[in-house]
Amino acid sequence: MGKGQGMAQERLTGRMAALAAELPVRFFVLAELAEAISWAEQGHVAVHENFSTSSRASLHVISANQGHLLHFCRLCALDPAIIRSAEAFRFWHLDWIP
Repeated sequence: MGKGQGMAQERLTGRMAALAAELPVRFFVLAELAEAISWAEQGHVAVHENFSTSSRASLHVISANQGHLLHFCRLCALDPAIIRSAEAFRFWHLDWIP
């Protein structure tokens, strides 16, 4: 992991800790997708890796509780209009580039 990636990971860790003080939120790596979906279907907020490039990382945020995602948007200064319904699953989702 390069210096830039390490600093980005530290920032994400700090943001996740701040979010966890307000919401039932947890980070999952892409290999833990099944666990992330289960966590989200229970009404919690799952943040999992979506894709990553050398310049940015995109995360997928999912929850069966739309109110939690609305609160997530407020905490992260995101437009709540980006929240979408997942047709194949029983949750709401959005993409986040922290």
